[in-house]
Amino acid sequence: MTERGMTMYPNLKAEMARHNVNVTVLAERTGLAYSTLAPKLRGTGTFTMKEAVLIRDAINKDLMLDYLFSVQPLEAVK
Repeated sequence: MTERGMTMYPNLKAEMARHNVNVTVLAERTGLAYSTLAPKLRGTGTFTMKEAVLIRDAINKDLMLDYLFSVQPLEAVK
């Protein structure tokens, strides 16, 4: 949650749920540490472009990065 009570990266979290991917699975698939991913998913840090691509590819390579990492909920665009 962000300081205003909104979920950070709502589209990313929705796609993770759709594809049955939790933070532990995401860490395994990307090779990124859980301790790196979890705070960034909460909005206490920012993802690098390399991390964003690894995350997208671990969930669904057809998704657009700007959709996944938007801070506003958006309709899926492929």
